[in-house]
Amino acid sequence: MKETTNFHRNPQKGDLGKVLRMAADIMSIDEVAHYLSINRKTAWRFAVDSKLSGFRGGDTERFWRMDIEDWIEREASPKKDKKR
Repeated sequence: MKETTNFHRNPQKGDLGKVLRMAADIMSIDEVAHYLSINRKTAWRFAVDSKLSGFRGGDTERFWRMDIEDWIEREASPKKDKKR
């Protein structure tokens, strides 16, 4: 049986659930701003400053939910060399 590694480009029978879950994990800048409870301009500034990594989806920037959650964890964790 052939393994379907590129199921998002050539979905096989039974891959629809994977494709739908993957699409739900991709966020627009507006969704990122809402998810983080910040202004859209602030979300853009984070993206421009490379604090949030994204990719081009057509003519818009897109973000993986997993990357956003990783960023939240990194920002929320205490900094060892943080000065008070």
